[in-house]
Amino acid sequence: VVFVGNFLRVNPISMKLLAYAMDYWSKGTLKALFLEHEGYFGAVGCLLQFNGELNTHLHSEGELLP
Repeated sequence: VVFVGNFLRVNPISMKLLAYAMDYWSKGTLKALFLEHEGYFGAVGCLLQFNGELNTHLHSEGELLP
């Protein structure tokens, strides 16, 4: 699981607790990852989500983005 967010970057205790909880509850099958440039990756994630929703909407109306 990838976490992005300014709150986590400046809060090492929360990062450690999230990492421990992910490991504990998943019995070691999942890991918590924290991105260093979280603002950039958060914006890219929003853009990709919007593009996917727009493409789905246009596809349902018979149009496709190039």
